[in-house]
This record gives sequence, C-alpha cells and structure tokens, in this order.
Amino acid sequence: MKRVVRYILDNEGVDLVCHSQYDIRGPKETILVPLNNFNNKINPFLSIYRENSLHTSALTVKKSILYQAGLFDNRLPSAQDYDLWLCLGMINNVKMGFMEDPLSTHINREGNISSNVERRLQCMLEISRKYYAELK
Repeated sequence: MKRVVRYILDNEGVDLVCHSQYDIRGPKETILVPLNNFNNKINPFLSIYRENSLHTSALTVKKSILYQAGLFDNRLPSAQDYDLWLCLGMINNVKMGFMEDPLSTHINREGNISSNVERRLQCMLEISRKYYAELK
C-alpha cells in the first residue's frame, strides 16, 4: 500500500490508481498488467468498455470520485465492478494512473461471483443496455 500512496503523492491530481496483479486460476499463474489493455488515446469510458483493464483488488479510488460515479449498483448480481468502472470513465477529466508492478494476487475459485457465466453474461447484457446511448 505504501507504493500506491507514494504513486498518488508523486502524481498530482490522480483520481484512481490501478496496479498490476498476479492472477491464479488453478495451477496457472499470470500477471495482469492493466496499462497494457487501457487505451489512453480514446475516451476512458470507451477504453474500459472495449477492454476492462481495471481490477477491483488492484484499484485505489478517491472517495469523492466513487461517490460522483454512484458507487456499486447492488441491483446487479454480477459485474458490479465493471459497471462502476464505466461510470468512473464517464466522469469529465478523470485522471487514471497505472502502476506496472504487481502488488496483489487474485485467486479465481469455483463458486465466486465471476464463476457463474450465465449470470455474468446476463449482467453484461444489462450493462450494455444501460450504456447504449453513450455507445451510439
């Protein structure tokens, strides 16, 4: 956490910081590097919509920005984080920072929220409907 705080202090005006993380799926371990999937040449909303580069366990967000985005939508049984990241991406002049160092580990387990593929796809469809106007 000290490294994230140092990054925030060294990068004035940053609203959120996402660092890389280890991702473990059974015996397979990879490193997810959000910066590799985020396109800073386009609108943050579109970049996140096209390729979700933000990960809940690797993200630090200013409290005021979270409230401005509307927090998690508890009506969604899955993909609440993705929905919130899209809201964050729609905030004018939101400043995102990325750290390449993996500072956390995410373990994918059977039975977690993301493992129910059908429910997740239904939520992703609902999210697509929610942002249809912005996508046009």
